[in-house]
Amino acid sequence: MSDITPTEIDQWLRDLGLAPLTRNTFHLRLSVFFEFARQRGWIQSNPMGDVPKAKVTGKPPGILTPEQAARLLENASQETLPIFALGLFAGLRSAEIDRLQWHHIRWDERFIEVPALSSKTAARRLVTMQPNLALWLAPYRAKNGPICPPDHYRRMIDDKQRAGITEWPSNAMRHSYASYHLAAFKDAPALSLELGHTTPQIVFQHYREIVTPAEAQKFWKIAPVIDAERKLAVVA
Repeated sequence: MSDITPTEIDQWLRDLGLAPLTRNTFHLRLSVFFEFARQRGWIQSNPMGDVPKAKVTGKPPGILTPEQAARLLENASQETLPIFALGLFAGLRSAEIDRLQWHHIRWDERFIEVPALSSKTAARRLVTMQPNLALWLAPYRAKNGPICPPDHYRRMIDDKQRAGITEWPSNAMRHSYASYHLAAFKDAPALSLELGHTTPQIVFQHYREIVTPAEAQKFWKIAPVIDAERKLAVVA
């Protein structure tokens, strides 16, 4: 191990032919491995400190338009509607919603508790329940148990098809929440806490100036109304 040079490691990483983010993941894992060896005295120093990371020049995250978000909620089933609402208006990760129970919705205090065991960062956090989210979830206030039904992924695919959404960007709902939240409320530190980030820099790097304030205001006005013909409609 002590014979391996930073140049050899750098060349090996480049020869893998991976995308920059994936290559940097390999870089991180190798760094942890060599640091483990250094702490045990097997090598004198961690060579990864002299191995450059790949330059990431990614495009802005994909988001849903307010019109797409409204159509999605209009076409969602009763079982999947809370999942879409929590993703769009609270920014919860899919895995966090999967583990969420109805008692984690703190109705009177108007926030959603994301337990440490459910969080990607293994840290408990509280997410403010915006007024329109409270309206979407209100019909479910008496429910208990898990929020997600057993086959919710299949049902969500059907909902997207009914809504006419043919392209679904990666993490579309969470990215939409962050983008519209920053544009509307202009509070990166608060948004970072609600997203579970360790620094506001991530918010500035990925979500600044993606949408206009006018689009953000439209997004946060998406709310349900009772209609004589349909169970749910959307006003913006």
